[in-house]
Amino acid sequence: MSYSISYYNGGVYPMPQTAIVCATEAIKLLLMVVMATTNGVWREISPSAYFAVPSVVYAITNNLYFFALHYTTPPVWSVLIQSRVIITALVYRFWFKREVTNVQWVALVMLLVAIAMSQVSGKSSSPESMNLLLVAMALSLIQACLSVIASVYTEYLFKTDKRSFVEQQLQMYFFSTLIGLGFFFMQQYSATSNTTDMKDVQYPFGIKICLVVALLLASLGGITVATIVKKLDNI
Repeated sequence: MSYSISYYNGGVYPMPQTAIVCATEAIKLLLMVVMATTNGVWREISPSAYFAVPSVVYAITNNLYFFALHYTTPPVWSVLIQSRVIITALVYRFWFKREVTNVQWVALVMLLVAIAMSQVSGKSSSPESMNLLLVAMALSLIQACLSVIASVYTEYLFKTDKRSFVEQQLQMYFFSTLIGLGFFFMQQYSATSNTTDMKDVQYPFGIKICLVVALLLASLGGITVATIVKKLDNI
């Protein structure tokens, strides 16, 4: 859905990518506000700046994702971004001294080889295609490294902090929304921003529907991942 709103719209997002990221975080925040109100969590809230740290990283990676879709498609990006699995395993093994079995190492090597082979066989040898691939690979590596930093930090925070899960998520999405707004205003006032010509553009109804669905799916997906990490680890 995130790819389609650009693909079927002449390569232009119907709203600035920073606004899409901010709207996604705002929907998550709204859902957590409803849950906090239902569960009576408001009386127990104790603000902590620690939850702002992953919010900054996720704001960068989420914007990076939409930027990367200009250079590759979601299936290719999904393959490239799997390098974060390898990086996560290395962090767990050498930083946290967690056990990684020989079978798991073999699987990680096979994953790395598969990523390389899929790109060699799936792209033409034209200079333009190779340049796009190199840009996409560089972006995926940056995304993977930042994603691992944020995910490992978030897992540690979730499992060591004494706050309830709803309160943790409420604070994280609050900071994410604020930071997302900051990125949005930075883009709006940037001299290189291309959003100034989009104010009076009318987009087809189908594009608007796809945008709404993309926002909802991204929001629910983010909350689902957080719920899983609360119980399991990132590997």
